[in-house]
Amino acid sequence: QDVSSSGLADSQVKTVAVLAAAALPPPKDGLKLQSDRLVGGFRAFPTGDDGADAGRTPGGMPGIDGALDLAHNAFHPRRKGYDHYIKLQKGACRVLDAAARVLGVPTDHLLVAALAVAFGQISGRATVKLSLIVPMRDALGENQAVANLATTRHLCLWVGGGRSLAAAAMDLSTRLRRREWELCDILGDDGDRFFVNVRGIPRFDGAAPVMEAVDTTRRPTRFVRNLVEMFADQETSESWTLWMGIHEDLDGSALARALRRTLWHLVVEPLEAAVRVEPPVAG
Repeated sequence: QDVSSSGLADSQVKTVAVLAAAALPPPKDGLKLQSDRLVGGFRAFPTGDDGADAGRTPGGMPGIDGALDLAHNAFHPRRKGYDHYIKLQKGACRVLDAAARVLGVPTDHLLVAALAVAFGQISGRATVKLSLIVPMRDALGENQAVANLATTRHLCLWVGGGRSLAAAAMDLSTRLRRREWELCDILGDDGDRFFVNVRGIPRFDGAAPVMEAVDTTRRPTRFVRNLVEMFADQETSESWTLWMGIHEDLDGSALARALRRTLWHLVVEPLEAAVRVEPPVAG
């Protein structure tokens, strides 16, 4: 018993020493973080300017930066939709990686940009309204907090007017890095957004996670809140499965073809116009 107690004490001492050497900040109170962000969701201003909010907690993350998104599920859910799956196999993934290296953009950022461009092409939209699931763990100590901090963030990407694929992709990546979010316009929006949750393979030192394959036989979607609601799952280093509920007026196969063209042109013709929206014919 004495030997066991001594071994446990030594282990604890070593653990404390390792943590001290790592200089990790103390974890934040996860429950308080979630509570503060819920309150922030009710108090946030549409512009993200909380200057008038004199009663806010000092040092908090007010407004658009830290607020829980309470508007994402505000749209009417009874729009008819259906399920569609897109598989990115080894060749497509290598093209995606090559384009990311050419443009200096992270792969997940580039995938979202390519999806936005493809969506703009099949829907004829010069501006694509994007809604993304974001971890929201940027502040010191939040990475170690035990809490569900992920929420929805919104932004609009201009892909028309002859704007090039490269310009659209780099603009989106820059705004994602800078966290230049927009609040969801409940009154002005009509559910014409492209919602996407990108779930890449997490990276660990000394470990390689095994991801569960997406079941592409499931057909649960009957109605959608947005035009496209997608989960982009990276199954291996060279395969992605994009599962979406898509509005009945849109063609999922056309989206897949547009995505294939966009990925290829991001490598070989990055200065090509992203979306060509024809002006309406005067009648």
